[in-house]
Amino acid sequence: MKTAFCRLMILAGILTFLLLTAAPLPAQVQPAPLPPEIESTEFNMIRVRDAATAEITYGIHASIEGMAVRRVTLVTPLSKTFVLFDTAIPMSGIRLALDTEATKMSEAFFTTNFPDGQYKTQVTFADSSTQTLPLNVLKQWPDFPTVLYPASGATNVPNAPLVQWTRTNGAYGYAVSFSAANYFYDVSRYDVPWNKTSVLFPEGTLLEGDTYEMLLEAGNDRCRSVTRVSFRAAQTTLGPALISRIPDNYLLGVMKMGSEGYQIHGEVQPKASGYSRFEVVFPQSAGSVTVFESPLASNPYQVWACMDLSVPVEVTGAYTVKLRRDGGSNSQVQVSTPSQYPGEPVILAPTSGQGVPPGYLAKWSIGTGAAPNAILREVDLDKWRVDSFVEPSVMQAAIPAFPPTRGSSEEAELMLMPLRFQSSGNATGFLGAATKTKFEIHYPTRADGGAWALYP
Repeated sequence: MKTAFCRLMILAGILTFLLLTAAPLPAQVQPAPLPPEIESTEFNMIRVRDAATAEITYGIHASIEGMAVRRVTLVTPLSKTFVLFDTAIPMSGIRLALDTEATKMSEAFFTTNFPDGQYKTQVTFADSSTQTLPLNVLKQWPDFPTVLYPASGATNVPNAPLVQWTRTNGAYGYAVSFSAANYFYDVSRYDVPWNKTSVLFPEGTLLEGDTYEMLLEAGNDRCRSVTRVSFRAAQTTLGPALISRIPDNYLLGVMKMGSEGYQIHGEVQPKASGYSRFEVVFPQSAGSVTVFESPLASNPYQVWACMDLSVPVEVTGAYTVKLRRDGGSNSQVQVSTPSQYPGEPVILAPTSGQGVPPGYLAKWSIGTGAAPNAILREVDLDKWRVDSFVEPSVMQAAIPAFPPTRGSSEEAELMLMPLRFQSSGNATGFLGAATKTKFEIHYPTRADGGAWALYP
């Protein structure tokens, strides 16, 4: 979900009842054995400048996707080992997507504890085999991009914003992302070539009346310089979406994915700093997973950890997030999922493989089940994704679309996810049911005979 569900979102995951027990799965639900595999990894140094205050903070970001992963650690050149994921539960047949960030460090703390040199991501698989991925880091920061529009503190920003900035030295490319206040999904993220300084987002990118944080990243192989801007979207008759006000410091839930099984999503994002360990304990005495652990005696940074697991069976109920602060004091937060799934969506249009024009009106219905609190609509294309929420009574919405970077058409995927939430304090549990279809967007010839352009 800050992926579809990890970063949305995000968001920002966990296991399933039978998979988490000590006994082996019954034959009828045993996942097919899959070879241990790392599909992708990423490690970056990050520095963020707030456009309003000019404050600069530092951090690290690590992500990994793979099969049958049991433990992931990051080892620094100072031989300090950060645990990013650790469980004794057999993970064969399960796909893991993990994102972790430790941010808001001072320059002095960051430089002392994360120097240049040889880093290592060490992975242990369910069959006890291991893989070490070396990461050579030499910090060469690109300049911070200066955002020209929207300005920090701007109001009435249109929901199809034209984002503009200055070109920076040392950047191989840019990325623009939006997220609403207390919003556990990226609304939109788009990667932009190094020689471009603007991008026009499609209608419906921003939710009307909501306050947003925009991150404009200038990046190279290992370093990202990010400018952060806050603004408010223009108000229309629709009003702000309910979902943007759901607390997301601790978020756990289960999404039914049809024949693909289940996607289980979890995020840990305490607003306070000074935590050294996060552990998620599963319902029904099913075990636990450590999603972050620091070896440092003092941890002034804030941590965001997000995990998605694609699994064949489900686990619902009350999760417990255990927190350890510096000095060893402990606390915990309980996150309970709702008792019923929402009805599964049926996509009426577009149909699978259909070619449609930009702005095509997608239509759907919701099957029998508990009423959803909101419907998440996700559109994935070649280089961007837009997540937007619609009221549960709405059964149609236009598909936002960029002109393609090449050719006259491009493949697209529409996913609809009715969601039910149960919130208490700063924790939210959810259940969802997803349906998706693949289609094509066909771009007509412009009246003036010119080419469609992404960048004004």
